[in-house]
Amino acid sequence: MAEQKDVFSFTEFELKLREYHYKRCAEAQRFAVEFSKLIVTNLIWINAAGLGSLPVIVRFVGMDNDARPKKLNTFFMPGMCFAIGLLSALSCAIVAYWNFFHIAKLTDFECNVEINAIRSFYAQSHNFEEMQNQFNIERDKASIETVKTRDNIGLTMFLSHIFGWLSIAAFVSACYFLIKM
Repeated sequence: MAEQKDVFSFTEFELKLREYHYKRCAEAQRFAVEFSKLIVTNLIWINAAGLGSLPVIVRFVGMDNDARPKKLNTFFMPGMCFAIGLLSALSCAIVAYWNFFHIAKLTDFECNVEINAIRSFYAQSHNFEEMQNQFNIERDKASIETVKTRDNIGLTMFLSHIFGWLSIAAFVSACYFLIKM
């Protein structure tokens, strides 16, 4: 009867631990959505609006009656900068999503490692040799996956910063070319 109570309390504890980690997972996903709404969406909009405003600017500066090659030569660099900014902002959005996906994945791995450690301790205290060996194997696999996921988090964070700053630099360059003309 006492063993049954230990198993029940362990199962309760495991469920509470999983609930805590899944809340952390959901929070990481929520951060991904908020990040893409606030920053990355604005990067996409400013570059797309800049690209879409080029025909209006052509008319505003009085070049609408000029020959097409002259307009193309004048607005090629700002247009390319806006397009590069738009593509890098979209790339930033994708990589930022991957980053938060890996953070959520890491949370799940950490949950499994903690649960396996608790199970291993429970098996040691009850002399379940085979159960403990299985938990150690699972813990080692989870540890390897955790290291890979941490590396992916670092890489995707770095790439999202690069793409974000590239998008901002492209927008500023396009604005410079427009002002320069």
